[in-house]
Amino acid sequence: MKFLRIIIIMVASLTLMFNGHIALATNTYTTNLLKTSSQYWTRADTASLSITGDITIEAWARITTAPADGIFYAILGKWGYNTSNRSYVMYYTRVGADMKIQVQISQNGINESVKTWNVDLGTAIWQHIAFVYTVSTHIGELYFNGTSQGTIDFGATYTALYDSTALLAIGREEDGATHYYNGDLDDVRVWNAARTATQISNNRSCSLAGTETNLQAYWRFDNDGNDSTANANNLTNNNSATFQSASLPFTNTCSAAAAAGEEYTIIFGE
Repeated sequence: MKFLRIIIIMVASLTLMFNGHIALATNTYTTNLLKTSSQYWTRADTASLSITGDITIEAWARITTAPADGIFYAILGKWGYNTSNRSYVMYYTRVGADMKIQVQISQNGINESVKTWNVDLGTAIWQHIAFVYTVSTHIGELYFNGTSQGTIDFGATYTALYDSTALLAIGREEDGATHYYNGDLDDVRVWNAARTATQISNNRSCSLAGTETNLQAYWRFDNDGNDSTANANNLTNNNSATFQSASLPFTNTCSAAAAAGEEYTIIFGE
């Protein structure tokens, strides 16, 4: 059996249509999480999720009801708060009249650097959030619908993420105050690289193949919690989280993703 490996680096939009193996599937469902039902997703620690260097986390979010003052909605993180097993976590919260995205990181599992950006996700509307952290400069940058909301220095001692063995949790903290999310989440991605503004903007509104360089986990929530990468970081559904298809953040595939330098592996022959 012979195989042909083709690397496509796009310079213009091109629709990929091959009778081969490429996991470009349309977006068909999202997960719906009810705070009142304590619904969330988890994955036990794996080597591919033990990221200590540069990281990018992305998610589409649609809030059902906005958090009250001092209430946190956990979006994604590896944050063993009670067990001194903290690495990173991203929340949506309210401070007084201001809605914010808050990110916390730890370099030793105990101490943490907490930073916030003023971002209002509204309610009943899909919004894209991406957080990029570069360990060498200890700089974090937040993107809202593909646009940078500014960079923040997390502190000179934060030149690595703690190699936490905590569960990766989507929709709540791994332990501690729990901070259940309330609304829909979709197309959640974890990268072990600092993604560029162009990569985030060009690829946020379409489904990836799952074979992209540095993509460590990719949950499309297309009626399941399976990981679309080869790392098989499949999620556990806690307290019967559901799916819905009536409102989607996007439906197209990333046929033009390689314009940002993405690579796709296409295998022929079987």
